[in-house]
Amino acid sequence: MALLDQCFPGFFEGRTFFKQLPHFRLIAEEQDEIIGQAGVDHRMIKVGDQNLRVFGMIDVCVAEAHRNRGIAGAMLQKAEELAKRADVDFMVLIADKGGLYLKHGFRHVSPAPGKWMAIHELASIMMLEKDLPEYFMIKPVGDKTWAEGQIDMMGYLF
Repeated sequence: MALLDQCFPGFFEGRTFFKQLPHFRLIAEEQDEIIGQAGVDHRMIKVGDQNLRVFGMIDVCVAEAHRNRGIAGAMLQKAEELAKRADVDFMVLIADKGGLYLKHGFRHVSPAPGKWMAIHELASIMMLEKDLPEYFMIKPVGDKTWAEGQIDMMGYLF
C-alpha cells in the first residue's frame, strides 16, 4: 500500500503491514484513490487483574495533500462506532504525536508499564517490558474503568 510507505517512510517497505496484519482497515477514498487508512487490531489484553476487549488502532494515516480535513477524525469515529457494536471496552493506541487523539477523546495512561512480544524481521524475538506513558493512549468505549497495573498486550505491541 503506497500510502503506508508515504506516511511511514522506511517502515513498511512495500508490505501492507508493519509487525502484523490488522484484523481490518478503515479506508478513506476520493475519486478511487486511497487517501487515508486506519488499521484495527481486535483482541484481548490484560491490565492488572482485568481482562479487556480492545480495538488497537494502528497505522492511522492520511495522504499529505488531504490532511487537516477531518479524515483521520472520521476514521476514528467510525472505529468507535464499530467498537461499541463489538462490545469493546477500550480503544488503545501507541502514538509519538498524540494531538489528534487527544482531540478525539483519547488520554495518556501514566504509568503505562507494558509487556509485549518484540517482532523484528517478521519473527518473534523476545518479550519486552517497558513503561510507555508518553506514548500509550486509551479511550473508554464500554463501561469499564482502566485499572492500574502492568499492561500485558498478550502478544505484539500495536
